[in-house]
Amino acid sequence: MKELKAPDLRVGNLVLDSTKNTTRVESISIGEHHRIRYGIPITSDRLINFGFVKTKVPMKIDIEYIDYRMGQFVLFILPKGIVEVEFCAAHNTIEERGYLCAIKYVHQLQNIYYALTGKELIF
Repeated sequence: MKELKAPDLRVGNLVLDSTKNTTRVESISIGEHHRIRYGIPITSDRLINFGFVKTKVPMKIDIEYIDYRMGQFVLFILPKGIVEVEFCAAHNTIEERGYLCAIKYVHQLQNIYYALTGKELIF
């Protein structure tokens, strides 16, 4: 498990502490070595707890895939714990969706959500 660095975090991010317990970042110091923090992997259950809705989407080739939606955000959980993040235009249609990035951890999702909405993603 990779240790997180101060520039990756914001106050309020959910992380795992050195004993692997979930904790919320209360302060950040650039030279911080005494607080070891790790990312919390994104799971279906965690997305649902944040308020995302699990959606089955039929494809034209008779395949269904599952995505998670909240407002203008659409997330796809891929193999190896990678989550693709897409952001929809105001009309919220599939054709107007744009790929943002791939992430793996809850703090990354919180940071992207805050950057685009100005609101905290509450668990």
